[in-house]
Amino acid sequence: MTVKGIRPSAWVALTLLVGGVAAWPTWQGIVQQWTILDGGYSHGFLAFAVFVWLVWQQREELDTCRVRWSPLGAGIAVLLWGALVVGEVLLIEAVEQLAAFALPFAIIWALLGWQVTRLLILPAGILFTTVPVWDVTSYTLQSVTVAVDHLLLSFSDIRFHVNDVFISLEGVGTFEVANGCSGLRYFLVGLVVAQLYAALYLRTLPRRVVVIGLGVLLSLAANWLRVFIIILVGYFSDMQSGLIEDHEMFGWFLFAGMLVLFYLLALRIERSEPAIAHQGEADRSTGKAFSDVSIVPRALVLVACAGLTLASYGLTTDSTDVQSLEKTDWPKRLDGFVRLPIVLDAPLQPQWRGYDAMEQVAYVQRDTESPRQMQVFAYHYVNQRPGRELVQDANKIYDSYRWKLIRQSTLPAAHGPIGVLDLQSTRDQHYRKIAYTYRVADAWYDE
Repeated sequence: MTVKGIRPSAWVALTLLVGGVAAWPTWQGIVQQWTILDGGYSHGFLAFAVFVWLVWQQREELDTCRVRWSPLGAGIAVLLWGALVVGEVLLIEAVEQLAAFALPFAIIWALLGWQVTRLLILPAGILFTTVPVWDVTSYTLQSVTVAVDHLLLSFSDIRFHVNDVFISLEGVGTFEVANGCSGLRYFLVGLVVAQLYAALYLRTLPRRVVVIGLGVLLSLAANWLRVFIIILVGYFSDMQSGLIEDHEMFGWFLFAGMLVLFYLLALRIERSEPAIAHQGEADRSTGKAFSDVSIVPRALVLVACAGLTLASYGLTTDSTDVQSLEKTDWPKRLDGFVRLPIVLDAPLQPQWRGYDAMEQVAYVQRDTESPRQMQVFAYHYVNQRPGRELVQDANKIYDSYRWKLIRQSTLPAAHGPIGVLDLQSTRDQHYRKIAYTYRVADAWYDE
């Protein structure tokens, strides 16, 4: 049934499009996270395509829904708009992103009612996995991984001890369950797969919940098993196996195996579902009453929501004055090195994003048999704001695929500690040394 000639599915598509365009400054930052191929949200474009496809697949069912105004949906939309403003003004990116994501669905609820909105829950859940707010769970997932592998190792004869996220094997070495070993990527991809299966093949809520929970559990179990196997390989190979350093692809093979197991178990759950549940919601009679309100009020509300969303981005202005940054007066001589008038290509360059300004100078030491080079990079972050954060997954001192960490140490200095990394190329036998430090306000840190 339609609202004065416009189908509910068309209203849904229009609201999502207007909401996305109006909140594009926020969505732009979200999409940027999708482009980081080794990041936790690289599945973003695929998940977005799945979201669009699912909404399209449900268009006929959406058009059978009873359409009515929802005061509750309107109230939630107002609260989310307020959260968007708060996130913008206070520069709380997570709040801003959550509000920008949820606001279009709340507007749909307000304009079309709960019967339409409930059909979008699973598609929205898939899209929600692409919003980069899940990093807050990373340490919890790391701790759970350590706890599970602690339990598994306790059944073996291996002597070990655990300290925070470090698992030390006596006489062998120490494994760090780092941020990348938390299993967050497996968790998010598994959540997408489980929700997609529930949306396509299940109708009853209890079975959907069970299948989604099963997908999450098996995804995390793949990571627990991956870490456990790597520890065993390290123990029996005396830390000499190449799997210890390069185990990402190994993890995805384990994850693929878990997906097969998930499919077999989900299929059994699907077959246990009552046949009547598969008839869907299409039994809603087209003769049922629906809102007889004309198209104009809803169009005006949608335009007003878009205008308020756009206006929220005008409440704050980026007062960062990059031009006021004073260039560093680099010394011409530095501990036997002489500054060069030109910038040389650096074989090892930090991977830094979102900075306001960057300086690079080159030094060379000529009074030795083989001249040595030293490259200096200074990255400036005037203030922290969305898209301009010093602390983000994309910022790396070195490329871990091209360089292997040999040793890490700290040097004392007059202004504060300096971190030192000794690296070896994974392609040849070249060695490099990196010294780094961070200045925040008037204090210096090495981490």
